[in-house]
Amino acid sequence: MDFALKPQPLIAEVLPGFMMIGIIGVAYLANHPSQTVFLSQNESVAEVITAGFVGILVSWIVGTLFDTIRDLFEHLFDRWFPVNWEFLFRGPADEIQKLNETWLAYYFLSGNNVIALVLCGFCGAFIGAVHLNTPWLVLIFVAAGLFGWNSIFLRSEIRRIIGYQKGRFPHEGVYSRIKPAIPGFPRNPESDHGVGIFAIRDIPKGTLVFAPDDDRTAIVKREAVESLPEEFKRLYHDFCVLEGDLYTCPVNFNKLTVAWYANNSDEPNIAPDKSLHFRATRNIAAGEELTSRYKDYSENEEEPLSCDVK
Repeated sequence: MDFALKPQPLIAEVLPGFMMIGIIGVAYLANHPSQTVFLSQNESVAEVITAGFVGILVSWIVGTLFDTIRDLFEHLFDRWFPVNWEFLFRGPADEIQKLNETWLAYYFLSGNNVIALVLCGFCGAFIGAVHLNTPWLVLIFVAAGLFGWNSIFLRSEIRRIIGYQKGRFPHEGVYSRIKPAIPGFPRNPESDHGVGIFAIRDIPKGTLVFAPDDDRTAIVKREAVESLPEEFKRLYHDFCVLEGDLYTCPVNFNKLTVAWYANNSDEPNIAPDKSLHFRATRNIAAGEELTSRYKDYSENEEEPLSCDVK
């Protein structure tokens, strides 16, 4: 079996907490050797096991405190170097999972380790009961510096991957716009004055074309739609994805984004995932119309999903 060696969110809290408790505990015993003899003579196996479980629980609690402190620093950092953390709630599930398995989990772990080591260093320097010699203090602060440098690197990579919001122009990340459809294009005969989506710059294969088109969708039963007046019924036929007896729709038709206007084609150049987020299936040149294949994700083939707006 192939298991990925990656820290999970819980580990990113437990390990830093355990590390601090371990360092402080060893420092305390080093300064109070009599306690070491007392513990070795009076602890039973059951007490050792109980102490182990208590140690894990306390490590988790302490690590959660470190996580809280790191979150507070995040808010300060985001004032000058913002990260699009909203991606973690609205982005495609597979992309979030991939991010969590690589940069994100290690970033949380490294940041919490920095806080744990810095606190250990200050305790060892200023609290007599857990006093640490200078070489140990130097080692602790050097380790904190290395973890800190790694945290900065990981944060910059996360920022590059999921973007940032402060100081961005509205056109950044925009690849297309709505224009009159090409005469003679399938489902758009010359007499039809519909619209389509056209690339306004080259789009590399795999690009998330309409980001951040991350609004929620609404699910409506087909039977509810069939009882509506004809004009409202056409909205569902023209713009929604039909699977079985359910339409997947925008939360409100007044919030239709560019993505909902893709015309149908048997040779599409964009395709949606399960969340209806579209990616380019090949390199697309500026000026090309962006099309999808309706039958790949909807049974509503007799009516256009998102075109022919007259």
